[in-house]
Amino acid sequence: DRSQFFVRPFTESNLERLIMMTEPTYAPILENEGFRNIAYAIRMSTLVPLYVGRSKSRFDIRYGLGQELKRKAQYKDDFLDALADFMQSYNDESMRVYERTKGQARRRLITTGDIESIVALLDEYDSRTICHLLIAFGYARDPKEKPEEDPNLVAAEERELDAA
Repeated sequence: DRSQFFVRPFTESNLERLIMMTEPTYAPILENEGFRNIAYAIRMSTLVPLYVGRSKSRFDIRYGLGQELKRKAQYKDDFLDALADFMQSYNDESMRVYERTKGQARRRLITTGDIESIVALLDEYDSRTICHLLIAFGYARDPKEKPEEDPNLVAAEERELDAA
């Protein structure tokens, strides 16, 4: 049981409730599908492979991703560059692992719609706000209830995390 070694992160629903209570004007950010999908990608690159364990995970653990994005958040263009680099490398790694494992390891890809959504949010909100919320959501764990799963898009690591 690994619970004795880790501090339990906020659940997504508790974090969402906390943020919406303090600043309700930010609710549209949290409800944005592209925002949530990019936060999912951050989670699948940080928390999930860490909990699964380095020896079992087929995906790299991206240590320092949150800090790197925070450093770039001051300026919208710099933040968008860093986020775009992450999104490209995430999709690249996802496709490489999928191909190498002949479809055994899958995780949801970031789509052009997700990128359009996050750019629209950056046009409307401060880049630091978007960055910090993305990191907070990306490093929060999913609620225990299972979302609808498309077997072609869900990572083996995600299922293993639920079993842990």
